[in-house]
Amino acid sequence: MKKPLAILLLLSLVVGCGESEQASESPPQEPQAPTLADSLQGKRIHFQIQEESLELWLQLGDNNQVTIDNGDQETMSYAINETKLIVDRGTNAGKLEIRFSKPDLAVADQVIFFADERTLVGSITKIEAAGRIKEVVNPENDPQAKPNAEPDPGDPTPPGDE
Repeated sequence: MKKPLAILLLLSLVVGCGESEQASESPPQEPQAPTLADSLQGKRIHFQIQEESLELWLQLGDNNQVTIDNGDQETMSYAINETKLIVDRGTNAGKLEIRFSKPDLAVADQVIFFADERTLVGSITKIEAAGRIKEVVNPENDPQAKPNAEPDPGDPTPPGDE
């Protein structure tokens, strides 16, 4: 009688452990795909526009500001969705729309720029960590501001050497 009772106790422990192990195991969750905002945040993205042999970069900043540099650095406000970055270039300049082929950016991805009723095709040439932005004021975006004529004293690159 003791043997069957011991076997039953042993079986109930084994079966009980198996159920609690299965209950505590949850299926592995897949990591969420990055959004376009995730892909842009903390990075400087370089582009080449084929038709115009133009190179430029952009970098997101604080307070929904994006800095774009194509030889002249300018900081403007932006809106972002799944695959589009829409930049407000000021009251007289209108909007610039940048369409990415996918939210998870990579070098060689195609990018389409819509500006001034023109469509330009380009590609991403480099993705690097965000760099320091020179303080440049756009009077069109901030009517009370005066443009900076002086270089940023903390900038190690003298004007004209960029």
